[in-house]
Amino acid sequence: MAGWEFLKELKDWQTMIATAIAIIGAIIAYHNVTRQLRQQRRALAVDLMSREEERMERALPGLIEVIELLSRIVAELRALDFKVEAASVMKRKLSVMGIDAWVKIQVPSAEDALRRRTVNALTDLYMTAMRAEEAAKGLAGEKTLAALDEQLERTDRMNKELAAKLGLYDTRLRKFRNAIETHFETMR
Repeated sequence: MAGWEFLKELKDWQTMIATAIAIIGAIIAYHNVTRQLRQQRRALAVDLMSREEERMERALPGLIEVIELLSRIVAELRALDFKVEAASVMKRKLSVMGIDAWVKIQVPSAEDALRRRTVNALTDLYMTAMRAEEAAKGLAGEKTLAALDEQLERTDRMNKELAAKLGLYDTRLRKFRNAIETHFETMR
């Protein structure tokens, strides 16, 4: 009869036991769902980092080409004794094909936006050099030569800005690669 008494006693606690089991089940379900959400967030972050890494790796060669091109041009123009020779140097560099075509040949890996920015900078430099050459033949040479120096400075600043962007890409790529590597190592 003791067994029956126990079952009768258990019947009185039935609601409390069912509630405790339901709470334990909810805690387990919550834990599993949050774990799954964390895994999905990590996978999404890795996917985004991978795509950004690929984008930067595609952009790097063109960025390096543009930096080298602008560095060469600025250094060559700064080395001239007479700034009025700048237009002649620019004409020789650009020959008859035009700035767009010349830049496309010089920086074939550059993305379109970077190539357009480079074309614009070199067009400004070329036009300023042409005005300086024409002005040097007349009386307004000093002012226009100062404009050429200013344009050279702007081109040089653009080049330094691109070099800083290159450094930033380098840093980000290392961080992305480390994060991706860590993600896959924790999955083992």
